[in-house]
Amino acid sequence: MGFKTKITTLFLGFGLVAGLISAHGAQARSIRLNADLKAYLQKSLSPDSPKDIKLNGPTHVAVAIISGKSGPVWLAYVSGGSHCNHGCELHFLEQHGHKINDLGTSLRIKRPIVLLKTKTKGYSDLAVFFAGGGPKTGYVKLQFDGQHYPSDPSQLPLLTSLIEGGLIINTDNDGEML
Repeated sequence: MGFKTKITTLFLGFGLVAGLISAHGAQARSIRLNADLKAYLQKSLSPDSPKDIKLNGPTHVAVAIISGKSGPVWLAYVSGGSHCNHGCELHFLEQHGHKINDLGTSLRIKRPIVLLKTKTKGYSDLAVFFAGGGPKTGYVKLQFDGQHYPSDPSQLPLLTSLIEGGLIINTDNDGEML
């Protein structure tokens, strides 16, 4: 089932800028994590993890799958707990059998997440709403650099023109409990 949606955002930076994203023909549907990916996220966000961000209170994960160079890449949008002070986390995970390859985590992301028609180094590009880190707020383009997706969207330029793609994680999809 295809749909067309337009998302218009206005934000203040050094001036008033309008960003417009047009999503065509993609489906935003619920996908569940498999057991290996769920265990990986629970372990990497546990209180014993060396990571700065940990599970703290009820935590949800909304999932989508995009294409990578050597197979599917799972997007895990983690929300709730201490994850969403200025936006939430978007994890990029590639699975080969039972092995999980972490392709990065982007911080301060808000839904909706849009799959773009372009790829960089064999991996799908995304448009995400960045919120936090000062006056800079709006859509940015996340591209794979050959090793990871960017962790700090505040270093990326804001999108200011029409971008075509498909909505893959929408604003009303909280996903499943982690």
